[in-house]
Amino acid sequence: MKKRMFVALVLTILVLTMAGSTSALAGPPPKTTGGVQFSMIYMSPDLDGNPISSRNWGQWNVVDHGGSAKGWYTWMSKSQYGWIRMTTKVDCATFFEDAAGVPTAVFVGEITSIQPPEPPEWVLEPTFWFYPGQFVKILAHDEGSPGWDGDQIGFYLDLDVPGGSASFASRPSCGPDGFSVSLPVYAGNLVVHD
Repeated sequence: MKKRMFVALVLTILVLTMAGSTSALAGPPPKTTGGVQFSMIYMSPDLDGNPISSRNWGQWNVVDHGGSAKGWYTWMSKSQYGWIRMTTKVDCATFFEDAAGVPTAVFVGEITSIQPPEPPEWVLEPTFWFYPGQFVKILAHDEGSPGWDGDQIGFYLDLDVPGGSASFASRPSCGPDGFSVSLPVYAGNLVVHD
């Protein structure tokens, strides 16, 4: 009787140890984090027809939870005309390596706030503006870890809108499909852990 109890106890410990080691081998879930600076030229010119260039900051933290994601993305832009700040709540993400083997993430978030709330008079093209309830689709390309050399941040465009739009009225797919514009990062860092 004691021998059977001892064998049962050893088997139980063995099974529990194997189950624990399997979950430990699974590793952390895929995630992407970043705090980067990049430049861009707005899609529409100013009132005098001159291009509007801006300094931009993007910050995010997105973690995949097996089919859904949790996180946030904040974008700030400063041009000669003032500031724009947008925040989003991210709920889906795709993690993969591109054709060159570079860790890449695509994530989609619903815009929760935009400041200022209405386009200023210098925004001539209303398709450029963002509104709460719309969606953005962002690409993070991690070629430069550690550091930013080679890193890129990208924005997908809704080509169903004439001239293209940087936001989507309805949720786009979370995959890498679609047309994106990538911009080089010149300061900060982004990381994609697949």
